Amino acid sequence: MQLGLDVDVQKLEAERMRKGKIKAEEDLDKIKEEKIRVDQWEKKLQKARVRKVAELEKSLQQYHSRNSAIELKASLNKIEELKGKIEELESIQQNCELQLSFLKQTMNIGKRNSNALKVRLGIENTSCMKL
Repeated sequence: MQLGLDVDVQKLEAERMRKGKIKAEEDLDKIKEEKIRVDQWEKKLQKARVRKVAELEKSLQQYHSRNSAIELKASLNKIEELKGKIEELESIQQNCELQLSFLKQTMNIGKRNSNALKVRLGIENTSCMKL
């Protein structure tokens, strides 16, 4: 009887070992499948990161371009403003040159009149002396 029990115990242990091995193999298969899914997700995440980085780089480039355009527009506005001031100053300069020319002509006329008056006075003075 003892022998029969030993055989039964051995059979039970063998069955338990076989079930344990099957369970271990199933667990190993599940782990392998899970690893494959994790690898797939990592690849998807990596692709998503690459796309996001590309989007961010594009946004940054657009931002820099927009800033450059704004700076260029501000520079152009400043140039136009300075052109307006230059035109105004040129107009003032031209007006001053005209006034200066007019004053010179007036002075020349005044000198001629003065000379004419001196000549007349000189004649009158000489005629007064004759008297």
